[in-house]
Amino acid sequence: MKKKYLSAMSMLYFSLLQAQVGINTTTPVAILDIQPTNAANPSPNDGLLIPRVTNLAEVNPSSNQNGMLIYLSNDVVKNAKAYSKGFLYWDSEAVDWFPMSSGEWKSGVNQNGEALIYSTQANANGTKIVVTDEGKIGIGTDNPVEKFEFRGVGDNDFQITSADSNPPNLILYNTGGTIDYPSLPNTNQEIGALVFKTNNGYGMQEVGGIHYFIDGTPSTSSLPTKLVINTTKNNQITDSGSFTIRGNGNVGIGTLNPSAKLNLPASDGSSNSAPLKLTAGTSLANPEPGAMEYDGTNLYFTNASNTREVVMKGIVVDRSLDFPSIANLSSYELEIPLNGVSQNSTCNCSPVGPIESGLTWSCYVIEDAVKIRLLNASILGTINPTRRNWKITVFK
Repeated sequence: MKKKYLSAMSMLYFSLLQAQVGINTTTPVAILDIQPTNAANPSPNDGLLIPRVTNLAEVNPSSNQNGMLIYLSNDVVKNAKAYSKGFLYWDSEAVDWFPMSSGEWKSGVNQNGEALIYSTQANANGTKIVVTDEGKIGIGTDNPVEKFEFRGVGDNDFQITSADSNPPNLILYNTGGTIDYPSLPNTNQEIGALVFKTNNGYGMQEVGGIHYFIDGTPSTSSLPTKLVINTTKNNQITDSGSFTIRGNGNVGIGTLNPSAKLNLPASDGSSNSAPLKLTAGTSLANPEPGAMEYDGTNLYFTNASNTREVVMKGIVVDRSLDFPSIANLSSYELEIPLNGVSQNSTCNCSPVGPIESGLTWSCYVIEDAVKIRLLNASILGTINPTRRNWKITVFK
């Protein structure tokens, strides 16, 4: 017995001389080398037992304990900060306990039974941060609907900050093929979108968006694109294209494929549906060529010589007129009431279709009416004009 004791003391002394200690081994290869009793069939007590505590010390450790490891047996709140159950290490520089990486993320399931991992520290502080087994990331929710979802209450702004002259960018990248084998996108393919949703009382509904498309068929040397802004009209719940900018610069309102530099839709006859409406205002102090202005009374256009001209305002009517028989070298006038015209207005008129040979016509304006004069310039006799439509235009 004495010999075995001396032998053990000798090995310990030898190990200390080598600055290495071995447990269950006579040839330690580290400062402390602990070997299991059987690596293939370990004993239940083969392992290193770190000090287990149910609370954190009232007095913080010092720099001498920097890196000290403990096992917290239950969740603890100290100085208004939550510490989750698990291994913690002391960081004297930060003056705080931090969880081991293996303890920060733990396995769990959401209310739908979907497997995930979650951040224990964020969860303890009331915010859910999860990654599901399907690869979805949720912040503020453990049931993300999309690949990434941020859900919260109150102010949910996102901010991207750049610290130099290079501005931050939000990039939507569509490879056209696969990530490993990208290729040209398809004809009129959507490249990316910012989509806006809300609840219509029954469920989530897309009510608007900013969409970017390929405009036509792309090639290796041509990638024309089109920007479409969607809104939802009154008495509808589905959004549609309201504003379009095509690759050729054409702009359309209410049309997805504008065929002019500015393509406006026709009115549907209801209020506030006019294709173009100018607001009355003060005319420019100095006329500018090409400018159109409306002062509430007149519509103006400025020509290339910087002359502001009134754009004529007129009334166009189509009336069926029946003149009586007119003797040769005689005339007859019919009066057509038109409210809002005066003797200062001008007019022109013409029959719709052919008229009897020998008849000539003219018109003039009186107060609130237009008179059409029909002259029988023939010397052959009386002419009885057939009832026909006349087009009359009055310029105020």
